[in-house]
Amino acid sequence: MLHQIAQEVFHVPLMPRNSINCYIVEGVLVDCGIRSSYNTVKGVLQKIPVHQHVLTHAHADHQGCSDQLCDEFGIPLLCHENEIFRT
Repeated sequence: MLHQIAQEVFHVPLMPRNSINCYIVEGVLVDCGIRSSYNTVKGVLQKIPVHQHVLTHAHADHQGCSDQLCDEFGIPLLCHENEIFRT
């Protein structure tokens, strides 16, 4: 399920395969997939703790479950100021 790419860099494969990407880079969650990706990403975060969540941009396939993950794990969400009202 989880692929380590380099030291402290992990790829979290999400469905649909090869079209949605999620990464953990030095304790930062980068994107999180669609809403239904929640359980997969939650399981990964229970094994690899993160201290913040960053969005590359606020499309549903990148931030679908951001609210749930940030609430459950108590992590701040960071994004570009132009994306704030889309999240």
